[in-house]
Order: sequence, then C-alpha cells, then structure tokens
Amino acid sequence: MKRRFQRVGWLLAGLILAASCQAHSRSLAFLSLEDMQLTRIALQQHRAAPQTEQAWRELKSEADRALSQPDATVMRKGMLPPSGSRYDYLSLSAYWWPDASKDAANWSLPAVKQILRVVQ
Repeated sequence: MKRRFQRVGWLLAGLILAASCQAHSRSLAFLSLEDMQLTRIALQQHRAAPQTEQAWRELKSEADRALSQPDATVMRKGMLPPSGSRYDYLSLSAYWWPDASKDAANWSLPAVKQILRVVQ
C-alpha cells in the first residue's frame, strides 16, 4: 500500500511538472499542494487539459513498467565471479599491480596491468 502511495505521489509530481513547464519556456516551475490536488481532481473527473491527460497516461505507463521489474539485488548477477559464489564481489575493471619481478622496497612505476587477480 505504501508503495502505491509513493507511486501516485511521484506521478502527480511529474505530471504537475510536465504540465506547468512549456517546451519553449525557460522559467522555473514551482509545485504547490493546491495545484497538485486540483490537477488530480481534474484528471479524476476527465476535465484536465489534453496535454495533462497525455502526460498522466505516459507517467502511469512508465511507473507500471518500472513496478513490473524485479527489485535489483546484489545476488541477482548475470555473471558469477571466479569463486562461483554470488556472495563474492566481482569487478571487471583493469587494475595496476606492482611488478613482481622488481624488488618490493624499490618498486616504482610502471606497474603491471592485470585484468584478474584473486586476492586472498
């Protein structure tokens, strides 16, 4: 129920913003609770301006599509790390590591670029 109220709130805020801003105008849009309530009533009674009705339908469609998506979680990965465990972190970035052929005390650049290195 809470999620539905949040969705309606965001939809109304977006609708008011879309309806109050004109494409050729660069002025700021200020939202007021009274304007949002009047717009909601006009939409419910089918008395809103055509562009407001269209904006409402588009916002509702986008919100419904977003709500139909599964919640994003850390466990929902497309590719497993080399360990095979979804709990492990996997980064596909290139990392620079000290050159093992040089003395660690006197190590300086250049470092060795390695795509995968398992650190335990």
